[in-house]
Amino acid sequence: MSKRTIILGTVFFIIVFAANGCMKKQQDMNANDLIPKTVSDKQTYSGSEYLGDGFLDKNPPPVDQELVYLVRGKYDRSITQERLKKSNSIHDIISDYPGTMITDYTSVEVLVSSKGKTIKALSPSHVLSQEQKDLFASAGLATELEINVNYKNINAATDAVDNRQMRISMTVVPEIEAEYIGGYDKMIAWLTENGNDDISARNRELLQQTSVFFTINKDGKVSNVNLSKTTGVAEIDKSLVELILNMPKWKPAENPNGSFVEQEFEFIVGQVGC
Repeated sequence: MSKRTIILGTVFFIIVFAANGCMKKQQDMNANDLIPKTVSDKQTYSGSEYLGDGFLDKNPPPVDQELVYLVRGKYDRSITQERLKKSNSIHDIISDYPGTMITDYTSVEVLVSSKGKTIKALSPSHVLSQEQKDLFASAGLATELEINVNYKNINAATDAVDNRQMRISMTVVPEIEAEYIGGYDKMIAWLTENGNDDISARNRELLQQTSVFFTINKDGKVSNVNLSKTTGVAEIDKSLVELILNMPKWKPAENPNGSFVEQEFEFIVGQVGC
């Protein structure tokens, strides 16, 4: 083998190794979900996790990082008032409920939380009790629901009967949800165009993942804007809040009779880059 061939082979190996390293880093970052699993996770979500490793470094090395903007309803699972009112069992509320896997129920507890007050009701199985139905029928928009299914299951390894629990959290949403005029892609394009200019490349390297909670009111305007936690840079915090406050009007949410209602959303900001 010639010396030229050896050199070319070595260079090719280095390029492939570096490319694979960059791809692995991107995959690992994608694995760190930018979205908290449920609204109730916001306490954990507002902790001290960073997207970058150089936050405490006074002179972090320059990197090519891109901001990622994401907007979603302020919840993980959702259900409309009409569907909730018509429900007779857990199967009606949760479309993917694994009822066939559960044969021996201990109890099913439902909790309804609104305006700092929580009420609960029990049933012996997946079939809702009248008390649970009445509780669901009274649930207003943005009410948080928790369903705790307590059941017994035979442990395949030991043949012992284990007590287990399945917990599902949901939020009551409008029949027709609020929508950015022009669609989601147009909204993200507007946020990207108007947000990136306010965040310098240097500050972007210091950015910690964060969320901005906001409400689309009955007039389709943004209100009640709140930052979940600091990004680590005061000027970015201010820019993100102003970005949401200046967002164009939306088509407001509607209830079943066509009246406009408020709806809460979450604007998530992160970054990717290699």
